[in-house]
Amino acid sequence: RNQFKDLDRQAAERVRIARQYGFDVIAIEKRNAEDRVKLTEQLLEEQVGSLQRLVTEMTSGSLYEGSAVDQRTALLGEIEKAKADLDAGKDGAADTLANLYSQLNSVSKDAFATTGQYAADRSMILDQARAAIAKSNEQILAASTAASDPALTQTNQALDENNDQNAELIALVQNLPAAIRQALLQSGGTSLDLASLARTS
Repeated sequence: RNQFKDLDRQAAERVRIARQYGFDVIAIEKRNAEDRVKLTEQLLEEQVGSLQRLVTEMTSGSLYEGSAVDQRTALLGEIEKAKADLDAGKDGAADTLANLYSQLNSVSKDAFATTGQYAADRSMILDQARAAIAKSNEQILAASTAASDPALTQTNQALDENNDQNAELIALVQNLPAAIRQALLQSGGTSLDLASLARTS
């Protein structure tokens, strides 16, 4: 896919600039790897995201066929996956986890409304949700600190400057024939001279 080719070119340029200016290459390569994971997840969501959600609904959600106890077990498995995604910083993981906790609360009420298990599940949901909120706050603060890394900022700045220089060079090359023609005319060049130049340029 063209998206991966573009990403690979950008990643290689980042590493080249980092090495040239003595920046932290490991940090740059980590950023490149994170960008690749995000692009992969984005493309998968675009291609099969709706199908995956259908499968989830049929195996643990509102379309589940089975007892409330079995559905609760399936939901607990999905919750563990969502918690892992949240720990990894995956976009949308918090919303998914909140939805699963809501489903678990409803299913647990249907299955255990007259027992202590429902109260235990509610307590677990609240505890885990609060823990997830605290962990997400820590991740956001850490990401904010990483984003202010001077080496990464300098690398991105150097990359932007390099792109600007490339654009200027392309414009210069495109305008070069007209500039040469103008210089020849000003120096008294003949039409024969210009024709010869056109054949050899």
